[in-house]
Amino acid sequence: MVRIGINIPNDLMRRLEPLKPELNVSEVCREALAAKAESYERMTAGLDNEHIQSAVGAVWEQGREYLAVIEVNWEALGCEDAAAWVRAAKLEDWEHLHHRQAVIGNQGRPSWDFPP
Repeated sequence: MVRIGINIPNDLMRRLEPLKPELNVSEVCREALAAKAESYERMTAGLDNEHIQSAVGAVWEQGREYLAVIEVNWEALGCEDAAAWVRAAKLEDWEHLHHRQAVIGNQGRPSWDFPP
């Protein structure tokens, strides 16, 4: 299994807050990605004409190229994510973070070096 990170806009996270107890973000993402892959596979599977298959592949690749040129300021996005966590964190979240940092510090690792 491959691990990836996703970024969710703050307004969407606020909308999802009431669903938090029963929401499995990983599962939702897996299902959405599987549906996208199935859609692509259905779209290309029914194409008999080699020229049509080539055209669809070119359009698909062009879309990927457009997405690749979108520049993301990852540092600013990380700061926004951190600020959102700070605003939303409860006392027990802070206590848990402090405890994890203390444990990691006792192991001789830097305080930021802990798994999510």
